[in-house]
This record gives sequence, C-alpha cells and structure tokens, in this order.
Amino acid sequence: MASEKWLLSRASPRNSTANERSRLTATWLNVVAAGIITTGGVSPLMTGILSASPAPLWLLLAASSACLSLGVLLHVFARGMVGRLRP
Repeated sequence: MASEKWLLSRASPRNSTANERSRLTATWLNVVAAGIITTGGVSPLMTGILSASPAPLWLLLAASSACLSLGVLLHVFARGMVGRLRP
C-alpha cells in the first residue's frame, strides 16, 4: 500500500499532464470529425435531396463518402489516443 502511494505520487504529475493533453487533443479531433461529418457528409446529401436542381448523384455520393470516411478516421484516431493513456 505504501509503495503504491509512493509510485502514484512520484509519477502522477507528469502522467496526469500528459493524459490531460491527450484527452484535450482527442476531444478536439472528435469535434473536428463531427463537424466534417455534419458539414461534408450530411449537408450535401440533404441539399441534393431537397434542391430543385440537384448536382449529379455520383458527385454528391463521392463528396459525402469522402467526408464521412475522413470523419470516421479522425474519430478512430482520437479513440486510439484515449486508449493509450497512462495510469
């Protein structure tokens, strides 16, 4: 028990700072991913569906797919950052 307290007190400031930076970076990446998915993935599809003269379907699908893929990739990367946090 005493050795655990010594270990935590010795390693905690550096690890907690690094963990907090990783959490903040992961949160920021997740927000960026959500923005890319919303703006680039959903918005063109809704515009294409609701517009009187929509863009070609292949163009809408290509743009939406690219943005959805980038958003998911950023989200997965952010999850990986959180998974590597040190105790």
